[in-house]
Amino acid sequence: MSGGYHHARNMNSKLALNYLSIAFDDYIDARVLIRQNRLLNGGHLSALATEKLLKALILTRGLVPKRVHLDHASQLISQISAGIPAYQDFIDVAFLHYLGRIFRMRYYPDQAADQISISRNKLLWELDRLFDRVHDRLRFGSRDVIAAYLREKQSKSPLLFEDNEWLLGKHELADLEALPDLLEAVYRRISGETIGIRKELPKTFISCKIGEEVIITEGKR
Repeated sequence: MSGGYHHARNMNSKLALNYLSIAFDDYIDARVLIRQNRLLNGGHLSALATEKLLKALILTRGLVPKRVHLDHASQLISQISAGIPAYQDFIDVAFLHYLGRIFRMRYYPDQAADQISISRNKLLWELDRLFDRVHDRLRFGSRDVIAAYLREKQSKSPLLFEDNEWLLGKHELADLEALPDLLEAVYRRISGETIGIRKELPKTFISCKIGEEVIITEGKR
């Protein structure tokens, strides 16, 4: 029995590392897109990266993750809560649901029209914070195991640290208010066509908070 348990644990650790490797690649690509002001694409890839990150976390707790994307975040959150009672200390559930909404904007044009606002600085900060905090709490069967994110963090890789306000020590949203920001308000017609309004903001969160709705009149920009 003991040998079977350790074998299953090692298998979960290997699978978790596979998830983390793919999550890290998606995360780095998402950072590039967001920094290039491709906010809807960057947000969509952020959702995919976060989905794999959460599934890796679930695996390290001995559970089998649900086969869902982040538009069904509640199912993954339920599994995490079963294995980690204090998960809300390092995971912002509202941010997971927000990424799920961005994910739906790309894939469900047959549903009712939707709209969302994306703040470049806030999206990037929330994503960086989530990846750092979750990796701090990952547990593997072997102490020699280290995830790609942690290796890059230890080496101070520019891929990870460039424009990473969280790792650079800005741990409060108020610390970002002096940075110029870009807001993209996105509206998807029932036909599936996506239109958007882009606006430069002098300060990050005085005019717009993540998830704050922006009314878009169809046909006007």
